[in-house]
This record gives sequence, C-alpha cells and structure tokens, in this order.
Amino acid sequence: MQHLKMFKNRKNENMSEYDIQKLRAVLLYLLNKTGPIDIFHLFKILYFADREHMAKYGRRIMTDNFCAMENGPVPTILYDIIKSKTKKRFLHSYNNKYNDISDSFEPAKDDASYFINSDLIADASYLSTSDKECLDRSFDENINLSFSELKHKSHDDSWDEVWNKNGKRSNLMNPYSSAKAAGASEDMIEYMKEMDEIQSFMMS
Repeated sequence: MQHLKMFKNRKNENMSEYDIQKLRAVLLYLLNKTGPIDIFHLFKILYFADREHMAKYGRRIMTDNFCAMENGPVPTILYDIIKSKTKKRFLHSYNNKYNDISDSFEPAKDDASYFINSDLIADASYLSTSDKECLDRSFDENINLSFSELKHKSHDDSWDEVWNKNGKRSNLMNPYSSAKAAGASEDMIEYMKEMDEIQSFMMS
C-alpha cells in the first residue's frame, strides 16, 4: 500500500528545507525549555509528543521517522546528526543538508558527551499551537522520569511489533501503530492514511 511505502523509504530521502527548519525549531524549542539535556530524555519526549499529536490531530510534528532500538524509539536523522556532533563521526553525504540543525547546538559537557545544549532561540513560526501543546505536555510528563521508567514506557505496542518482528534489529517504526499506541481511533488512522496518500500523489 502506498501509505506504507511513504514512511518505510523516508529515512533515505532528503527532507525538504521546510522539514529541516521545522526539526531545528522543535529541537531548539525543547532546549530552550530545559537547557542541557541528555539525548535519551530528548528522544523520548519527542516520541511521546509526536505520537500524541498524531492521535489527536492526525499529523506528525516532524517528518523524522522513529527507529526501534533496544532502549526505545529514536528519531533517525536527528540521532545521526547528534552522533556526528558529539562523537565526531562521519555522516552520510546526504546529511550535509542538515548543517542548520547541526550548527544549532553544542555538546553540553565535552566531545564525548550525549548531553546537548544551545543558546539559540527556536523560530516559533515553524511551530503550531498544537505542536507546542504536545511538546509541552510530553516534556512535563517525561523530563523527570528515570532511564528505566522511560525505557519501559517507550516499549509500547508500536515499538514491540518492530523489535520482535525483526529479531531485535533496529528498524523504522510504523507511525500509524505509534498513533494507535497513543489512543488514536480507527477513524483517525484512516484519516492519516488518506492524507499520506494524497501527499504521495502530489509528490509523484
């Protein structure tokens, strides 16, 4: 089905310039709220915000798909960018498009740290009222949870179907399953699929 093809292939596609700036704005919005933050908490806050937004409003906050990893969902492109910045690892060539994101934060402690921070202010024009609503709620609900609590909480049905299906190999998660894990109705899931099909048609 076309809507499944869209998210399965998206990790290897280049984001649009708007998508890049939106992801940058989302990242900075959370950094503006918390200051230095470890990427484990950051990624889980993003995941729970994104799945709630899909369940309530039928669209994602950002286009970066989540990958099932041992400790829970991770946004694929953002994870690559942060690994490159904090560990000095070489990124795939397509990631040079994401310099605006990479240049927007710094390691909070040292080059080997997975804590990041930024003095820049998020461009709020990229964030809708509903984006900020879900990001704020996820931040409030998850920022003080422990590693083990967040790991357990993020091992939802959407993560489980990918992790177990692929023999504990990381793989892209199905956004419709993530929305369902957040309580999305069948009508909302169908709406999301229809919107994805329309978008796919317009991009073809």
